[in-house]
Amino acid sequence: MSTPAPSAAATPQPGPFDWFGKIGATPQAVAVLNDQPNLFTILILVLKKKKEAKDDKKPAAAGKSPKPPAQR
Repeated sequence: MSTPAPSAAATPQPGPFDWFGKIGATPQAVAVLNDQPNLFTILILVLKKKKEAKDDKKPAAAGKSPKPPAQR
């Protein structure tokens, strides 16, 4: 009696986002990105927008506030 060959579902094929596992992503996150690569694009766009919003904030003028430091 021979053992059955492993099915394709048992051994996942390498995907374009497998390198995320090498930098600490969980296997579940890698699987989701491999199944839905558009999520990676959305992630990058959201991070870019957050950075732009942070860069657009007006910095506080040093020493020109009428309030003492404890009340700022």
